[in-house]
Amino acid sequence: MNTLCYNCKTQAGARQYAVSYFKLIGHMYAAQVAEKTKSDEWKNIINDIQTIVPYLSSKVNHRLIIYYGPAGSGKTTTAMVQNPTAKVIGCSGTMDATDIMKTFTFNDANGNPQFKPSEFQEAMVKGEKIILDEGGLLPMDTWRFMQNFLDNKDEIYYEGNLIKIHPDFAVIVTMNDIVNAQDIILPEPIVDRAAELKYYETSADILTKYAF
Repeated sequence: MNTLCYNCKTQAGARQYAVSYFKLIGHMYAAQVAEKTKSDEWKNIINDIQTIVPYLSSKVNHRLIIYYGPAGSGKTTTAMVQNPTAKVIGCSGTMDATDIMKTFTFNDANGNPQFKPSEFQEAMVKGEKIILDEGGLLPMDTWRFMQNFLDNKDEIYYEGNLIKIHPDFAVIVTMNDIVNAQDIILPEPIVDRAAELKYYETSADILTKYAF
């Protein structure tokens, strides 16, 4: 509700957040909710909510942003342009918690294999931004693990080690909303943690805007 209120500064922002929320969690009434946001009753509700927004002291969510839509709609390119120093991590359906938190190297003095903190874990500590490209492909168990540090926690324990999370750490997820003719959904607790949900549509303007 806190995030909805902040998105209620405009009717369009409120509608996009509500429609995106129910669509991304795969709610059975997502289509009906989307239709309801076109009604006068909905507009009146948003007008009422707008009166309390100035009294909200702070945002609950600030660490996660989700950009979704069809392939070629400029989601990842936009995220990269807006966050030029962010590291981009390509996601797959086989990535687990270990892949997120650790990377495999042969960098010790004797050339033996060892694990070291991943770029994702380092970004958490340094306060950097990470772009998870095609984040919708991540397994549900991986997303459930990531719930631990996508809210307001300032530290977590991982494999017995304390990791302090920098307040500037943020994750931008870019994902196709449909893959192989199936809607891609995320766990509801993940969508709950998003400060922004934005849908991108493919258009001639998008296809030419970031041409190199």
